Amino acid sequence: VVAMLTLLIVAPSAALTASLRFVLEAENYDVTAMTSLADAEKADRHFDCTVLDHHVLGSGEDAGSIAFLQSHWPVVMLANDLLHPLAKWSFRTLAKPLLGAALSQAVRDAASAQRGRA
Repeated sequence: VVAMLTLLIVAPSAALTASLRFVLEAENYDVTAMTSLADAEKADRHFDCTVLDHHVLGSGEDAGSIAFLQSHWPVVMLANDLLHPLAKWSFRTLAKPLLGAALSQAVRDAASAQRGRA
């Protein structure tokens, strides 16, 4: 039996969170959702992958955002632009709106990378 992968979603929008949760839970992921980095930093568990909306991050390469991305690696970041200043700190950056299976594939790839690092 394969253990269920745990995902953390961090997004300020309830509609986006609900949509992401729906897609990911349909693929048998154990999903926890938070609305801010501060809430996510208080989570007392490890996640196999973090899905993060860029709106919860600072506007530039601020130390707090970089530290969060590093401590919650692998991170799949959802951004309006693939050239987001923090994209290089994420495992993969996906442009919104999300189309097709891009999110599912990115999460699978990130979780595989995480298991490879463990």
